[in-house]
Amino acid sequence: MRKKELLGLILLVLGGGGIYLSVSNGPPQYLYLTAARDISPGQVVESQDFSQQSLHLAKASSHYVSGSAPVTGHRALRRISRGELVPRDALSSTTEVEQRHLLTFTVAKSDLPRGLKIGDLIDIYFFTIPYWLS
Repeated sequence: MRKKELLGLILLVLGGGGIYLSVSNGPPQYLYLTAARDISPGQVVESQDFSQQSLHLAKASSHYVSGSAPVTGHRALRRISRGELVPRDALSSTTEVEQRHLLTFTVAKSDLPRGLKIGDLIDIYFFTIPYWLS
């Protein structure tokens, strides 16, 4: 074989090996949560309501919920569609400790707190007055 042919063959093998190594060492995959079903605002969610999805989103951890995050007992703050990647602001940051129930009622527009808009969730607590204070 001539020197040029031998050099070309060596460069071809090195180039093929470089391409193989660059493809086999792809970027690491990160686990994020996606909704396994439609979730309505105010619902308390469980871990089975979500599925883990492996994605190439390295810098998305500040925007989306990690696949290893504990979500059982948290409340949905907005509607999450089935298959949607779950944003951090879609779930409450604390676990529900009380049993809460949805109560729908009408409030006069003049009695609305400032900054409250349609779809916002509010908590209303009812307390019984002890008999010795009444």
